Amino acid sequence: MLNLLTQAAPMYELSYRTLGVLRALMPFLPDRVIFPSHNSSIVFPPNKTLSTRLNGMPESTIRRHQVQLVKSDIVSCHDNANRKCFTRNATGIGRIAFRFDLSPLARETPSMTAHVYRIQAQAKNHAAPRAHLGHLRQTLIDLSGPCDLTDATSKAHRRRPDSDALTASGATITDPIEAIETPKMNGTWII
Repeated sequence: MLNLLTQAAPMYELSYRTLGVLRALMPFLPDRVIFPSHNSSIVFPPNKTLSTRLNGMPESTIRRHQVQLVKSDIVSCHDNANRKCFTRNATGIGRIAFRFDLSPLARETPSMTAHVYRIQAQAKNHAAPRAHLGHLRQTLIDLSGPCDLTDATSKAHRRRPDSDALTASGATITDPIEAIETPKMNGTWII
């Protein structure tokens, strides 16, 4: 689940440090399983313990990342009246816990999965025009050496343009290649 969220992090506007805080919260689950029902996966670790697990990250920074997790709806905050973190067994009710509920993460899994599949499909569709442009650029360099056009396509190639821009760059580099190859192929043969 966390690997899926790592791939979908830009969709939720999560940094990798925020994901690190979430990773540090997960071992505090009593059953090591995140259930999708509301308030079923509450953890209440002290920030001092989290700071130790996060290699001395300041508690103020941990709180900032916790707020970001709540804003992104990956985690919900289940506070009591005085904002203390604890658990209590109540007669007739069962266990009551207060602090961070990780169950929204389980409920978000289907949309995360769909988003990651879309990202992977876009990357796959983007790879073909990118490889084709690289091949055309190398062909032009082999035929006539480096020039302004090959330098420009090299810069465009590094900037991760979208598929349409790659296709347009491929079209502009195809014309000089055809102009160079055509005279070589139209030679007159005398036997």
